[in-house]
Amino acid sequence: GGRPLMDPQSHVALAHPEVAVKFIDVEPFQGTGSGPGLSLWQCRSELQQPFYVVCADTVWTKNLPKSLTQSWIGVARVDPQESANYCMIKSKNGIIESIRDKTRVGSDYQAFIGLFFVHDPRFYFEGLNPSVEINGEMQLSEGLALLCERSPVSALEFEDWVDIGTEAKYIKALESGKSRLRKRDEIFYSVPPRVIKFFKDHSIAEKRAARANLFPEIFPQIVGQRPGFFAYNYISGKNLYECNRAELFPLLLNWLDKHLWHLKPQFVGLDKLCQNFYEEKTKLRLATFLKRNPGLAKAALVNERKSPDLKSLIESVNWLELCEGVPSSIHGDLQFSNIIFNSENKNFHLIDWRQDFAGSLHVGDIYYDLAKLLSGVLIHLDELAVQSPHITQTTSPDGLIVINMEPVAVNECEKYLGQLKAFVEKRGLSFPRVQTLSGLIFLNMAALHPAPMDRFLYFFGRYVLANAE
Repeated sequence: GGRPLMDPQSHVALAHPEVAVKFIDVEPFQGTGSGPGLSLWQCRSELQQPFYVVCADTVWTKNLPKSLTQSWIGVARVDPQESANYCMIKSKNGIIESIRDKTRVGSDYQAFIGLFFVHDPRFYFEGLNPSVEINGEMQLSEGLALLCERSPVSALEFEDWVDIGTEAKYIKALESGKSRLRKRDEIFYSVPPRVIKFFKDHSIAEKRAARANLFPEIFPQIVGQRPGFFAYNYISGKNLYECNRAELFPLLLNWLDKHLWHLKPQFVGLDKLCQNFYEEKTKLRLATFLKRNPGLAKAALVNERKSPDLKSLIESVNWLELCEGVPSSIHGDLQFSNIIFNSENKNFHLIDWRQDFAGSLHVGDIYYDLAKLLSGVLIHLDELAVQSPHITQTTSPDGLIVINMEPVAVNECEKYLGQLKAFVEKRGLSFPRVQTLSGLIFLNMAALHPAPMDRFLYFFGRYVLANAE
């Protein structure tokens, strides 16, 4: 219920600035008497020629028919036990002969997927009746029924249809999609030549745009901004995982040293920011994880390496030293997917930067960027995003948690590790501190993901933390 969190007018303005779009305010937008049928009814004066209807809760990839000479309705098979939740359609030889809305029917019916084309608007709108409600809403089906009576309407089957009509279905679709590490509170759109980002928390978009403007030589130029949104032009190239070339890594480190990591020794208060960002946030995230996974704080054997119980492990961290930090301008999410290399101009570009470091837009801890790089070496995050993590959990005879996992590291992992360690030590920094932060990063990530990804990240974080040099 309620108005959408994402303003469609803002999206259209950024994604399609060349297209003239008219928006109609629909009242009532929610509650009794509202519904998709009412939305079309209030737009009827603008729809006196053939038109498409696409409901916001339907996803498909199949190409639509090129012919615009006949109306059609998109359908898909659902479990008959679920048929009462849908508008159901029966067809014969591809032509629709019956429509039953929110009524339980047999397997000879298919679900209307919220996608259709109307060739004869007058028939459709004659059928819509604002006084007719189904489940308290004005539905689309009244117009579809008359349209099918007055002219042949094809049933177009979409086997790849995904229903995202409820929050649970939307989350399930995200988790079963291409990326298992996708964040639920932000959306990425590729609308060539632009990239558009939307954030449920509008302040994140505002801060990211502000940081891009503060560091124009590092981050892409913001070409459009609306509440919750910003846009920049597409960056050509491949990310560092796609390049798969260890010889690029020293070049990247030198480029970052020259263009990004400008130390700010005069900055005061980084220790407080680090305490908030490292210690306090980690303990809150772990509490969230353990609430979902009670019993996993005990000592464990992870890939045949002893990991002390979580309380002892966290207490072993030298928080005072860790929170000293080294003040610098940073990226904030410097993993390989966010580093683009253009092989034509031999240049690096950074995308998907963090909005702040514990509230600071200008300064962060250089160790955090280095730890993010290490995390991306230890686990190929692009691979992890598209496949289920390999993890098994058993219990030893003496009650020890036994974890076996198969983390997929980058190719030539040892070469990357050697290059990063040499760079860190050459800068007079501590590689064990980078390792410690990397372990904490994985522990923090665990609380943000569903099972089994959460357990994989959690135990891998414990493994890294316990084995820091």
